Amino acid sequence: MPNNSNVQLRNFAARSLAATLGTIPVALALGAALALTLPLPASMGLTIGAYAVFPIWVAAACCTFLAESATRAWVSLICVAGLASLLSFSVLALEHGVGHWLGG
Repeated sequence: MPNNSNVQLRNFAARSLAATLGTIPVALALGAALALTLPLPASMGLTIGAYAVFPIWVAAACCTFLAESATRAWVSLICVAGLASLLSFSVLALEHGVGHWLGG
């Protein structure tokens, strides 16, 4: 049976890995979703989305360390990135038509 300090150290290492590797895709996905959904010209939306990536990345890393376990941190990161990607793809599909994405 592992001692408590070893489990805490492993949990901290796994959350650190989630904060290091998992938050960048989340920040980029949310920045892209923000750029696509803002009712602004494309260049202005892209600028705002790009500038929003860094604060989103820092906030996601902080939230990752606040998670109770590494599993919850990873699941929340995957869910947020998936929802942001789904939002981005749905906006693109509405703008360009669904047939464009299906090869038609």
